Amino acid sequence: MRLDVTNAGDSLGDVRLMRSEFTPTPSADQLVEYELILTMKASANILFSMAVNHNTVGGATDAWAPLDSEYNVPMGTTYAEYSMTFQSPAEADQNLQFIFEMGQHDFGTPDAPNKQNPDAYTIDILYLKLVERTGSETLTSVYKSDYTAAQPAISMSNAEMGSISCADGKAVASITGYSTGGSWANKIEQDTTLTVNSGNKYRLSITMTAENAQSGEVCVEDKTLEWQARALYTGFTLEAGKETTITCDFNQTYTEIANVCVKIYVGTASAGVTSNTITISNIEISQVGGDFASDTSLYRFVPYNKDTDWNYFNGKEVALDSGMGTMYEKDGTLFYRIDEISTVDYGNKLFINKIKLEKNALYRVSFTMKANKPGTVWFILNPYGEYDPRISATFNFTTEEQTFTCETTGEFVLDMDFELVWSFGQGYNTEGDYTIEISGVTITKLT
Repeated sequence: MRLDVTNAGDSLGDVRLMRSEFTPTPSADQLVEYELILTMKASANILFSMAVNHNTVGGATDAWAPLDSEYNVPMGTTYAEYSMTFQSPAEADQNLQFIFEMGQHDFGTPDAPNKQNPDAYTIDILYLKLVERTGSETLTSVYKSDYTAAQPAISMSNAEMGSISCADGKAVASITGYSTGGSWANKIEQDTTLTVNSGNKYRLSITMTAENAQSGEVCVEDKTLEWQARALYTGFTLEAGKETTITCDFNQTYTEIANVCVKIYVGTASAGVTSNTITISNIEISQVGGDFASDTSLYRFVPYNKDTDWNYFNGKEVALDSGMGTMYEKDGTLFYRIDEISTVDYGNKLFINKIKLEKNALYRVSFTMKANKPGTVWFILNPYGEYDPRISATFNFTTEEQTFTCETTGEFVLDMDFELVWSFGQGYNTEGDYTIEISGVTITKLT
């Protein structure tokens, strides 16, 4: 799939790609973990952000409650894998959203912009895969607040709107007023000495009690760079007088973040509230490990939306280390774009599965093909589920449309399911950047 960005806008959310519905297997009886994997590239070096959002948490329909998020992820001009790993909610019938924000990332100010992305670019998504795993996890604490310490390193950013004190092993934030500036107008900042390392998964846990109802946001990010080096952004709601523990996972996959600060934004007042007292009992960050097995590939995005058995195979998807391409349909023609030639002949191939051919008959197969440059295709008519070609032939295609024809030489003893396979890998072609058009595929019974 190609996303043609003609205007990157002013913020990352101005260009958004989203899958709005996914129902996960609940983690009620055993822990269920998912990994969402995309292979993508851009026409220029860009930054993007992505999240898995649990929008139905607590019975809501539009909540912001990310199960994993990655901010300011660099994407280059060659294909690479980008992934998020998240734990399924324990409750059944929940919905998750997959969100990819690919608009402008501006690290400057309105007066002095510092745009990280060009104004226009293209993004090619080769494939998307969702993997389900079951298993168990372990938690290792890497930071824990201590409000009995002489210097607990917790503060309130806006002294005109409140202050923080510590007593009885807890931090007490006294909010004396609110402004019209929204949630970001005031925040509680918990400094740490922690560095979150790339490639690791973490879990944030905050236990709080509010005298009056309070909502806001929580960020884990570099204290100074803020959203330019962010690991987590999530929302929360506190009921009056009820102790609440907020738990959220984040994977720091692509960049290391030092000078980590947990920021609790509390600038927005609930209806009728003019002041508040928020007591923080604990802030803890743990590194998440575990033992997961039973990988099951649940979903593989193929950008060919017709109801057919057409499919394609990339060698790189099954650890052959090479071979990447994708297919799509336009105006009744099937296009197969090859971005990297595999080191094996079958590492780039198109196929149609389970075509039933009757016994005691001969058949002719024909198809029309052209490409953006000359190349060679190996075509076989093969019994489904085994390798015993009844037709095996190579054809040289060009930039001009040609129709190729081949026939079986013997009748089948039984009715059988067959597959049609077109292979373009090493031995037939030596470099990628092919766009191949296939149309007019016909099978004719001759006798």
